[in-house]
Amino acid sequence: MTDDAKKNSQLVASWANFVAVCVAIGAILIYMGRKDQELATTTAQVRELSNIVSDLAKAQVGLTVKTQQNDDRFKELAARLERLERSRQ
Repeated sequence: MTDDAKKNSQLVASWANFVAVCVAIGAILIYMGRKDQELATTTAQVRELSNIVSDLAKAQVGLTVKTQQNDDRFKELAARLERLERSRQ
């Protein structure tokens, strides 16, 4: 091989190596971008789930308070009925 042929093949090999490195870097950046998007999507879903759980907890507390109030009313009504029955006897 002549010197010019060696230089040309080295130049081609260098460019091929450079292109391969650029493609690898591009692939890594695309992969990182996809992972960032997945992370952002998952974060948004977790926030939404957190809001849903919070709303459910508030609803449960509200129902518990209402149930307690209803229980108190029923006890009061039962006591009134008992007093009424005792007074009739």
